Amino acid sequence: MPLPIPLQVALTGTDGRPFSGAVVTWRLTSGDGSMSPDSATTDASGIARTTLTLGPTIGVDLVSASVAGIAPVSITATAVDRCDRALALPYSIGATATGTLAQTDCAFPDGSFVDYFALGATTAQSLRFSLTSSSLNAFLALFDGHGSIVAVNDDDGTSSNAAIRILAQPDSYFVAANSYAGGETGPYTLSSTAVPEEIGPCQHAVHVWVTVGIQTTQQVQPTDCVDASGRSYDHVLL
Repeated sequence: MPLPIPLQVALTGTDGRPFSGAVVTWRLTSGDGSMSPDSATTDASGIARTTLTLGPTIGVDLVSASVAGIAPVSITATAVDRCDRALALPYSIGATATGTLAQTDCAFPDGSFVDYFALGATTAQSLRFSLTSSSLNAFLALFDGHGSIVAVNDDDGTSSNAAIRILAQPDSYFVAANSYAGGETGPYTLSSTAVPEEIGPCQHAVHVWVTVGIQTTQQVQPTDCVDASGRSYDHVLL
């Protein structure tokens, strides 16, 4: 994948002013990337540029830029795993984050793209996450710090947006902004808020998830879900 910003070097003369017309030779000394062009002439600002395309191997590409009679300089670019959750964007409860699912994002096995957001819960919390988009069928997932899925949701019951309601123990979490179908791209908005621990009223589309280790006391109420026999119940998923 070509880097969105070209590599560049600036050349100045002995008087400190930009030096134009010098030929800069670009050479890949380590890695499996490629460059275009292999040489470039400095412009009126003394700058020469090239575009580096990273290869398929995760690791470092080392590029050398040289001008005759001058010691070369090195530029380092590192190719990373797009699905590495260690690169997730920091996120906090109550914040609103916007992003775009794109073909350059991490992809799940079903071909759907995903952006990860990292957050930490230092105390047990009752939370609601929402993922909205007018361009794609939003799908929302929550992973714990070990990478295990603890909650998922496709539709919030009123639209193709997604929502997760969860009673979460203290842990590190990753929120996955995703789409229901493979190949979908487009902008989205992620938001979250702390909500009362009490479960209700009944929402079949947004079940309440509970992580292992949570203890909660609830009451069955008339506004809860009702089964075929007319009995009220709370719908909780583990």
